Amino acid sequence: MKKRLYLDGDKLMGEVTFDFDDISKLGFYRYKGEGPYMYYTIKDGYFTSGQFESSNGTYGDETTMPVIFWDASARDFYFKVALSTPNVVHHSLAGMYKEWVK
Repeated sequence: MKKRLYLDGDKLMGEVTFDFDDISKLGFYRYKGEGPYMYYTIKDGYFTSGQFESSNGTYGDETTMPVIFWDASARDFYFKVALSTPNVVHHSLAGMYKEWVK
């Protein structure tokens, strides 16, 4: 597993990259083990406690089809969620991170 913190403009970003033996343990689904890979993005799960932003797959839509689809031959799965809580004051950690990396 690889973990990385970095700045994207004035935002502190985190990234986790890992390999796995069974993609279904991460919440991915394939009908009868075949066809496209699918990932439901709304549930409060390990990766999905935020708002969908982007993916290298095809996203349905937030209202009627909150699922990301990847081709059956895909081997790299990327998606980005913004973790946030409405109506809560947020304080950027970017300044502290800049000091820490010095």
